[in-house]
Amino acid sequence: MPDKDPDIRIAIFHSIRLLGVWTAVLYGVVALALVAGLIFANSQRNDLRDVQDETVTALCTFRDDLQRRYDDGIKFLVNHPEGIPGISAADIQRSLENQRATLKSLAELPCPATDSTDVLGQTRVRQPRSRFIDAVNRERGCGDLRSTGKYLTRSARRHSRQMAHQDRLFHSTLRVGHWSKVGEVVGVGPHWQSIFVALMDSREHRRILRDCQYDFIAVGIVSAGGRVWLTGRLYAR
Repeated sequence: MPDKDPDIRIAIFHSIRLLGVWTAVLYGVVALALVAGLIFANSQRNDLRDVQDETVTALCTFRDDLQRRYDDGIKFLVNHPEGIPGISAADIQRSLENQRATLKSLAELPCPATDSTDVLGQTRVRQPRSRFIDAVNRERGCGDLRSTGKYLTRSARRHSRQMAHQDRLFHSTLRVGHWSKVGEVVGVGPHWQSIFVALMDSREHRRILRDCQYDFIAVGIVSAGGRVWLTGRLYAR
């Protein structure tokens, strides 16, 4: 029997094909949304880690300063067991007990190794990042490298964290952007000093660190598994 409604079948066919196209488009949109969501979530996690790192660093600085005050208080009490006019020995003892309790609560902080340097009568805590930059500048025969802003420092720290997570050294894909030149060194070791020595023993890495065209440096250091992971990025204007 001849088909009485060929136009209907053709219309149904085109409708099904069009539906397939729109379904594919919908799946594509959903996939892009999921990828964008994952990228955003990863970015948020990285930002949260940066905030956590900065919070820990601030607490570690506070703990070191409080430890020095506590040590000074103990010495003061030993030299003035009866107290001084206006401040009794009991008041000093109560203050020391409060400081000791605070130090005990901060004892488990994962603080990086620090170095205290007395400058004009004031004690200044030098973090490994700053000490690494100082060591590099001592090796350069030209102007000192200056530390970049927080954004580039965080980016370098994120790369160090990624290397620690993957337990391997690798370079990142650097974008020159408005900089005229960008370089990178990476390393892992028991502490930043050993990484610095290894970098200076490498002719290629030594050439990068001593390149007088670079003006700025971003250093990211993280500790994981008893090892220190370091990323140093140099920038030329």
